[in-house]
Amino acid sequence: MPSALIEINGKQYFTKLGEEIIVSSLNKKVGEKVKIDKVLLVELEGNTSLGQPYLEGIDIEAEVVKNFKGPKIDVKKFKSKVRYRKKVGFRPHLTTLKILKIGQHHHQPNSERKNAPTKERTVKKAEKTPKTKNKK
Repeated sequence: MPSALIEINGKQYFTKLGEEIIVSSLNKKVGEKVKIDKVLLVELEGNTSLGQPYLEGIDIEAEVVKNFKGPKIDVKKFKSKVRYRKKVGFRPHLTTLKILKIGQHHHQPNSERKNAPTKERTVKKAEKTPKTKNKK
């Protein structure tokens, strides 16, 4: 079964095909497809590839299953002997992704790419300005 080590929002996740992972909020609607291009490691058909730092040519597609708020996290501050106490709580916004596809890109063969029209590059020559000597 294909598996991959991916990076989303600066955090790394190890995932397999068909697995659901919980990541920090992606601001996508439920049912939207997400393409993940930051792939650190991938295992396809028993072959493992490691990127430096990322792999190119690997296609990972996921679908947003659910957007929700995580459990409440309490942050407390305390200073002794001065009656200073602060309590702040928040609930992080999270997204559940289901991995739909782990595979390679299907590129055009090199022969078709060579026949594609290319733009000609034109280079403008810089104009030379006469040098002046400073008189003292």
